Amino acid sequence: MLLLREFSIPFDDEKKLLYSRSRVDFEIQGSIYVECKVSTNSTQFTRAMGQVSLYKAEGKEVWIVVPDDVDVRKDQREILEKQGVQVLSETMLQEKLSGKEPLSQLSTKTTVACGVCKCCGKINVTMSRSPSNCLRSYCVSCEDEVKQRVFDGRQDRWIKVG
Repeated sequence: MLLLREFSIPFDDEKKLLYSRSRVDFEIQGSIYVECKVSTNSTQFTRAMGQVSLYKAEGKEVWIVVPDDVDVRKDQREILEKQGVQVLSETMLQEKLSGKEPLSQLSTKTTVACGVCKCCGKINVTMSRSPSNCLRSYCVSCEDEVKQRVFDGRQDRWIKVG
């Protein structure tokens, strides 16, 4: 990692974890694990989120670093932050290593789930979500109308009552 060399910070790369066969990309000053991701596609980033529990078990601070031009899903970032993990862009890492509080913002994206509404039958519509963020079987346009309907499992649709 060029940034670590640039700031003359002592680090170990490909550091093997004590209680696992896994490895972390870098260990800085014996107290911080840095995991670098070149993309944040769902599968790769979900694996990284799982590895965080292994890193945290070793009692280290954990940073996940992504390139400046890569967006991180907002929900994944929030989960990591709740676990005490800092998700940083390269610029944010550079600011942090120079002793400044990162001023730049990490680019996030919110995923929109599209599907087929089982109320109106429209295709590729934005689906409604419950308060717990679970997808519902109807679109956001039908949220009020569904209150006057019941779900018929045989037809796999919301139908009018009466």
